[in-house]
Formats: sequence, C-alpha cells, structure tokens
Amino acid sequence: MTQDLKTLRDTVSKLLVPFLWLHVALVTLVAWMLGKNAVPVCLMAASVALVATAAWASAPSSRTSRLTIAVTFIGMASILLADCQGTECQIDIHMYYFVAMAILAIYCDWQVVLAAAAATILHHLVLNFVAPDLVFSGGSDLRRVLLHAVVVILEAGALMWMGHRITTLFAASAQYLAQVQAASQAAADARAELDAQREIADRERQARLAEVARQIRTVL
Repeated sequence: MTQDLKTLRDTVSKLLVPFLWLHVALVTLVAWMLGKNAVPVCLMAASVALVATAAWASAPSSRTSRLTIAVTFIGMASILLADCQGTECQIDIHMYYFVAMAILAIYCDWQVVLAAAAATILHHLVLNFVAPDLVFSGGSDLRRVLLHAVVVILEAGALMWMGHRITTLFAASAQYLAQVQAASQAAADARAELDAQREIADRERQARLAEVARQIRTVL
C-alpha cells in the first residue's frame, strides 16, 4: 500500500465513524416522527456505531476496521429501513444501500465493497424468510430480493473495478515518483562529485602555480 493510499483510507475512516454516529440520531428521529418507540432503535443503532468505533480505535489503518465500518454502515441502512416499515418511503430507503456502497468505494478497497454487497444481499435474503415486512411492505417477495441482489452485484462489480484501477494508479504514481526522486538524487550526487573533482583540480593547479613561482624565485 502506498503512503498516499493509506492516507486516503485513514481519512475516510475518520469521516465515516462520526458519520455512523450521526445515523444514531437520524434513525432515532425517524422512529420518533413515525410514532414508534425510539429507545430500542436508538440503542441498536448506538451498538452498531460502537462496534465500528471500537474496531477503528483498535487498528485505525487495518483492513479489519474498514470491513467492520462497511458492514456496520449497511447495518445502519438496515435499521433505517426497518424504521420505515409499513410506510410509503420503505421501498425508497432501499436506494440508501446503493448510496452506502458508493460512499464506501472511496476507500479504493475492493474487499470493502464486496463486504458491503454481501451484507446487503444477506440481509435481504435472510429477512425475506424471517421477517419479510422489514424488507418490503408487501411481505415476502423472493423475486424482488433476487432483483435487488442482481443490481447490488452489478454496482459492486463496477465499484470494485474502479477501486482496483485507482489503486493501480496510486501504485504507478508512487513508483514514478520514486523513480523521479532517485533520478534527482543521482543528479545531485553527480553534481556533488563534479564539484569535488573541480575543487581538487583547483587545489592541484594552485599548488603547481605556487611551485612554479617558487622555482622562479629560486632562479632569480
């Protein structure tokens, strides 16, 4: 991993962890506005945010923390979806999964996108049989789940490819910069060597002139 890529990923994590905590307030507010008991929603969302925070705090630059943040982000989207159960906007909230994956793609880490996609598909598939109303207002609908899965896979594939290309460009840029720095250092070393040789030549010339002058004085 190049230093620039590491800096980018660290910055994304520093932004996403507080963003997850903002979701705690968001899902709590949505539950309250819809007339639901906001306390369990708030506690569940806070627990999800706490898991991401703990993973990030223990190893800020690790892939584990990035994967944890990715899965908890999808978890927050799922809590928001459950918040809107039975409302007109429930189906619209599904778009937030795609938003979450797009945001996570900023990591430029294909495994993060893959984890988010897998968590999204698994959530829809499992709840379609366990608690279908938390996914779609009309109850169980396997065909719709499969359709969403296909869309998620297509988006994930595009984002993973894009992340891989950007990572490759980061590596190529770092390699080119290293070559430029090496060439610059080599040029600086060559200039220093040339200056040293010139200094030696000047001292030798001055010594020869001094010797000639001494010999002239001796003859005279």
